[in-house]
Amino acid sequence: MPLRYSIERCRVADKDKLRQFRKIRSKWIRWLRGPIRRQLYTLMWDDAVYRMINEARRMAFQHPTNRVGFNGPTSNLLDRGFVTSQLMAIRRLVDRRRDVISIPRLLKEINEHRHLITREMYVCYDGLPYDYSTVCQKFLDTQVFQNGVSKMQGIPASGPKAWLSSEQLHEHFDKLSGKQSEERSKSDLIRRGVISGLAERLNASSDLEKAANELFAHIPDHQRGSKWSRKRFRITLNKLRGAQRSVCQVVHLIDSSLLWESSSSIIPTPQYDYLEDFDKAWATTGRLEKLHEFWEAHERDTEQWTNLKWP
Repeated sequence: MPLRYSIERCRVADKDKLRQFRKIRSKWIRWLRGPIRRQLYTLMWDDAVYRMINEARRMAFQHPTNRVGFNGPTSNLLDRGFVTSQLMAIRRLVDRRRDVISIPRLLKEINEHRHLITREMYVCYDGLPYDYSTVCQKFLDTQVFQNGVSKMQGIPASGPKAWLSSEQLHEHFDKLSGKQSEERSKSDLIRRGVISGLAERLNASSDLEKAANELFAHIPDHQRGSKWSRKRFRITLNKLRGAQRSVCQVVHLIDSSLLWESSSSIIPTPQYDYLEDFDKAWATTGRLEKLHEFWEAHERDTEQWTNLKWP
């Protein structure tokens, strides 16, 4: 969400530190809402579409009819393409290099700048008061009571009078810092274990990251070859599901907890009927001969590539 209050209007002692915090936080949010979320949306959307097609194949197998069937080469292409795109997407999201935008790099940056994420900055970076109890009391003093009960209307959600938002952020930072309410200090920091714990969650995808490197990104240099690699990694839908879950959970926790931004959905909501034309065949019986001719012409044209005379 865009910031509403200037640095000068925030009740923070160290304005320069606040300026650094807001700048680095803004960059992290751009990474999350930009390339990381886009990659994640593609990952989860493709997974949902594939699983829907897979369910259609299962129903066709269990309840066979003459009207429903799946072409073998097309299904194989779909399966290989799905696995390849999923592994490469996970590989990009958990890439640990410093020259790419990824979840591990984001976590590393957050850890390196942990000194900027103090309780004071976390609560007051956009105009909220640090001492919410005093502001709350002033608010209560202005309330109109009827029969001893306050209507409690018009509680500000942002700015220096938003005592309830400040209280919520304090309570949330208590969990991040491991401090009790009576131990609070403006200089409290997020525990290192919080960030390392998020990094450890990504270990669920480490096996698939290796599989992406060995099966698709590179040709393995050993005698056992790719068949041995496929048997070694045993990629299943459940294993993919576990890696997807860990990646989505880490992104959600960074977004909603560490940066206190509104969380987004995992699977994009389509603005159209995603099952439109799903009940239609790919070609009529009369056009299959034309497709045979297309295949043979394409094959002849491709095979001509070998008619090359060495200079």
